[in-house]
Amino acid sequence: MQTQFDTEAQLIQEVSNNPGVIRTYLEGMVPSLLSFLVQLIVAILVLLIGSRIIKFLLKLLRKSLDRSRVETGVVTFLCSLVKYSLYFMLAMIILAQFGVTTSSVVAVLGSAGLTLGLALQGSLSNFAGGVLILLLKPFVVGDYIVDGATGQEGTVSAITIFYTKLLTIDNRIIMIPNGTLSNSILTNYSMNDKRRVDVEVGISYDDNIELARKELERVMNSYSNIM
Repeated sequence: MQTQFDTEAQLIQEVSNNPGVIRTYLEGMVPSLLSFLVQLIVAILVLLIGSRIIKFLLKLLRKSLDRSRVETGVVTFLCSLVKYSLYFMLAMIILAQFGVTTSSVVAVLGSAGLTLGLALQGSLSNFAGGVLILLLKPFVVGDYIVDGATGQEGTVSAITIFYTKLLTIDNRIIMIPNGTLSNSILTNYSMNDKRRVDVEVGISYDDNIELARKELERVMNSYSNIM
């Protein structure tokens, strides 16, 4: 312990006797600080310009898909996939400004592949589920579905890269993972044009059953959508 104190005292004494040491040290750091500041400014500019370019490309892609009359769910899924891919490329470009090469990032991801795979297995399952939903089409945007696993139901408003959004009848948004929807029993009420609906009507034993039946038939016949 005494030796450590002696070393620190010697350093303090040397600095006191040679004040130019601190000045020389700080002057040596100036170029590095200026270089880092330039790299930081360039990275911020790349982020701002890149974000604007990505938004423009996504807008262009969406318009192109809409003109091609591609299904809404496919449009949302593709736009999400392209968005994440472009932002990943932008992140690689920004890291390159600080001397981090793409090969280094790939090497790190490769060495940590098992850990990342375990950590992201839920996200990967949702991504695969989204692909299956778009390929098999158990439902599309606008369908009214019921998820057998969670019991949640509503109108499909969007199919994103990881989640499907349901709009409930009381105007709530429910986010269900695509992996859950692709691996559960699903009821689609909108797939067929015609569907039977059972409506139970109770009347008193003292009422006229024939009159009640005629009144129900009159009510049903007044709606053009009822067969």
